[in-house]
Amino acid sequence: MPRKDGFPTNPEMIADLTETSRQIYVAAFNREVENGLHPALLDKPLSMVTYRVTTLYSPESETNLAAEYLSVEPLTHEHLDSGLEFRNPPCDRDIINLRRQQAAAVGAVALTPDLAIENVLRPGHAMADYWTQFIDRRASSVDTFSERPAKIVIGSALAYSSAYLKLLQAAEDERKNDGMAFLQVLNRRSAYEDRVLPEDTRGAFHLRIMPELPLNGSESTDFLRRFYGQMREELAAYQGGIDHIKEIDPASSIAQEAEARLALLADAKARAKKLIEARGEET
Repeated sequence: MPRKDGFPTNPEMIADLTETSRQIYVAAFNREVENGLHPALLDKPLSMVTYRVTTLYSPESETNLAAEYLSVEPLTHEHLDSGLEFRNPPCDRDIINLRRQQAAAVGAVALTPDLAIENVLRPGHAMADYWTQFIDRRASSVDTFSERPAKIVIGSALAYSSAYLKLLQAAEDERKNDGMAFLQVLNRRSAYEDRVLPEDTRGAFHLRIMPELPLNGSESTDFLRRFYGQMREELAAYQGGIDHIKEIDPASSIAQEAEARLALLADAKARAKKLIEARGEET
């Protein structure tokens, strides 16, 4: 319930932000399917696909804003571990374990053109992360698990996400009018109508770079190169750590887990290398 002063509490506003962001993910995916699901997204696990919205601002803006960002992705055990594990007071362990099981089940669902995503990514199963960047390099942010965010930042995040959701949900013939309304919302802190660069508001799905990500050959060469580079760096870092652990206790469970991780990274690196070289490119 709202407070006595009539304003919602920070947790209530963050809950609204998270739910609005979840609806953005659902609407964006449905529009993606309508336009033809990109082959690179086909059969990718839901937990490995993020939707990001970016708005760049004119450097002449008197607000000193450089950009606004919104990232939405299905809730994962990593989010739960970092967001709930160390809260004070701590969350109930059974609740955390239940949420982790739910997140794992949702995250394992593969993206396909006939996926009814609204029946999979239900309320409470999304993670929202909003941040602003200023020309003087200052930044402010709020996410689903923020404990003490500034109310003005949550308000900005809600306005931004709500306006973008309305734009996504608009029919094609309404898109132009709703697009102008979206820009008006973004201009809410400025007297100048051209503070926002309309051509620089973008929303798109992105694949998370992680060794478990299945590659189907439809990913861009640039993405494969970044994927390969990150696997190579992590592989080198793990190899050094394993060598040190083996010197101490080669039979430890930590060493065995590290060996398994090393094999996973090596396989991911090899898969990316094969796809890159199949295109006549060098790694």
